[in-house]
Amino acid sequence: MGQNRCTKRKHKVITACKNCRNRKVKCDGSLPCFSCLQRHITCTYMIKGDEGKLSFYKQDDHILEQIKILKKSIDILEKLKLSVVTSSEYATNAIADINRQLETLLSFQHVNINSESVRTYKDNGALENQLLGGNYVAFDAFSTFENVSKGKAVDVIFGLYSPISVMSPKGICWLIQQLIVKSREKDTEETVYILLKFLDAGSSSYKWELIAPVYRLQFILIEFFGCKVPFTRNQTLKEAIDAIPPSLRSELKEEGGNSIQDSRKLFMYCVKLLGKHFTSSRHLLRNINIFEHFFQVEELLSTLCYTLLENSLNFRLLDAEFLHDLLCFVKQRHWKDNSFIIGGVIAPLCRQVQDLGLSRWEYYLGMNEEHANHLREIWWDTYWWDKWYVVVTGKLPMIDSSTVTCLLPQQIMRLGVDDAMSSWQMLERVDFTYGSLKDHIMFGYIVLSISINDVFSNVLYNRKFTDYRMFSGITALDFKVVEELLTRINGIRKGFTVLKTTVVHELEKSLLDDDVFRFCIHFAYSRISCLKAIGNLLMRFKSIFHGTSSNLISDQIGEYDKDILQTTVETFTFILRANDNIKIKEHVRPISEMGLNILLEAVKAPAGIDVYHISLFCGVASLFDRITCSENGAEKQYNHPGRIVLMEITCIFIFVRVCCLVYRQYKKVSKEELMAILTDFDHTTARFCNETLDIRSDLFQHIIRDKNKSDYHRDIIHGIEKVLGRDIITTIESCEREVLSSDEYRQAQYMGNVATKDLDYLRYFLNLDIFPELNTDDELWDDLKEIDKYYCSSV
Repeated sequence: MGQNRCTKRKHKVITACKNCRNRKVKCDGSLPCFSCLQRHITCTYMIKGDEGKLSFYKQDDHILEQIKILKKSIDILEKLKLSVVTSSEYATNAIADINRQLETLLSFQHVNINSESVRTYKDNGALENQLLGGNYVAFDAFSTFENVSKGKAVDVIFGLYSPISVMSPKGICWLIQQLIVKSREKDTEETVYILLKFLDAGSSSYKWELIAPVYRLQFILIEFFGCKVPFTRNQTLKEAIDAIPPSLRSELKEEGGNSIQDSRKLFMYCVKLLGKHFTSSRHLLRNINIFEHFFQVEELLSTLCYTLLENSLNFRLLDAEFLHDLLCFVKQRHWKDNSFIIGGVIAPLCRQVQDLGLSRWEYYLGMNEEHANHLREIWWDTYWWDKWYVVVTGKLPMIDSSTVTCLLPQQIMRLGVDDAMSSWQMLERVDFTYGSLKDHIMFGYIVLSISINDVFSNVLYNRKFTDYRMFSGITALDFKVVEELLTRINGIRKGFTVLKTTVVHELEKSLLDDDVFRFCIHFAYSRISCLKAIGNLLMRFKSIFHGTSSNLISDQIGEYDKDILQTTVETFTFILRANDNIKIKEHVRPISEMGLNILLEAVKAPAGIDVYHISLFCGVASLFDRITCSENGAEKQYNHPGRIVLMEITCIFIFVRVCCLVYRQYKKVSKEELMAILTDFDHTTARFCNETLDIRSDLFQHIIRDKNKSDYHRDIIHGIEKVLGRDIITTIESCEREVLSSDEYRQAQYMGNVATKDLDYLRYFLNLDIFPELNTDDELWDDLKEIDKYYCSSV
């Protein structure tokens, strides 16, 4: 009994200030606490492990003085309320008003950093670590105390709110670990091996994207079009123009087509050719034999555009026509190129339209209405692409929406809405009986842009919910902040639901329209990315609250996960209804990223996995199957011009394999029994599932059979170095020297396959400190080497 009482007492005063702990009285955990205010003494807290860290914060004496006055006023009014009946209503209102002021002041009680402490700070660690007081803050589901407190807690590529954090080094570590911990059977080992080879191939594709555009263009001309080296820049451009198929050039007037000196004019010409290339080749894309040629021409044109942009995006103001072509280029390439590469086009585009004054109504005065409306359309298109970049990367918006006063395009205003309305008001008042389908789609993008801005500007990057002082531990965080955050988030969730029922359902009536299909994918992807980002923010609060509060936050995160999964299921159903494998080829990346949600459902909670979701995933993935069946693409994966698209499709196949594998293992059903279950949904689904579970299938051969360009050790480990620091690489290199000098390694050299080395690199990868719960043994690696030996003999 005595021991329990001591434990209870310790729990009650664990967040108490020093004075209350010494006096053994109840403390409210605020700074300053009410007890210290009453006694007019300085209120300080003890930081566990290092009391000195408190000195980095300096209390604002002016605010503290106002807090004292308000506290005294409340005491007086409380007594007045009890003694004078007639004044009770006045006293109640006054107390409520003072409490509101008090909450505002308390939120600013640590506005100052102690400059004296900063002047004397000489530690090698970042000052931000000191300001957090050594506290653990979870930035996503894969954060651990070790990777937050040591090294870089947030990766530059997979930042605070990246929708694909599962594919970060931390996420990949987690995925491999989950697979091996759940089962050690042969299918699991084969899956790990396929994932390893995918990472190898993916690192090589990423490396290709980092090459300067002019050098990529030279490589394409040499490799695919038989041109000779060396080239000057102008020679390279001339060769590229000459390599464009004459049949494609003949479909457009060649104004500027041969003007190498005028980069802008030539860029605008190539953008038109790029758009024409897709539309004119669309009916031929169902023929596998022309895929490689299609990708060759597409990559030639897109790389030529990037090369020309290096000279075009300078410090001069751009004209509206060029801005329009920039927007067309972004629309054509946004899902096909690396997000940060296409972001290099979006960023100056956002800057230019603001410099031209398109965001302000004043600049339109005196213009011809037709020209003014065209500029408004350019502005709102740019506004959308800024928000698209935000949801894809999780970064800050480049356009400050609070400064925007541009009118909506005239045809959108005719629908009954205007720029002063919130997204809720627009959705309530829009009238789709007016306007064309194009107008309705434009309205959808405007409302979606405003909704995305509400999420990122008003919640995710709002200082009220993200200030480091809240997570420093110097005072107890008031749960009212979380309650306000949850209120805002629930409003955002409802807003996306209304947008779905109002706009998306209306547009889905024109399912066959390409722009409708594109908008529906954009909506689903944006909704999912916003909900994932909100979940990451809530993770921070969950890591500092305990008990009932923590459970409430966990429940909310669970609700958002359900919304994410439901949106994914609805989108996959929509894609299968459209049943157009040409349309989805333009959207490989968002589909693969949405597939991550079904994979997470399978891996995180296999007990609740729905086989119907797996059947949908298999059905969508089977639409991509035909691309990888091309023999030329399989043999020349790294030289294949559509290798980036090919890698994203392969990623989808691997996700499907993982889902089927986890379901089969958890439900304890054989492969044949799983096929029988899926056959009830669709024969094609069952067949494709069976194909993904067979490591010998053509789906994975283009990554497994490659023997020459595995960059796993050089590129992927280098990526880990960026996150975890150089010490990790030193450890890996030490382990590598031991392996290379061992007799076992020498005996394995007769295989002559780079993939054999990959197995050793994977061993290093899995034995890093980021795998604390994983206990690997030699049996796994022996089995994997047998797999590798089989493929060495069959290639």
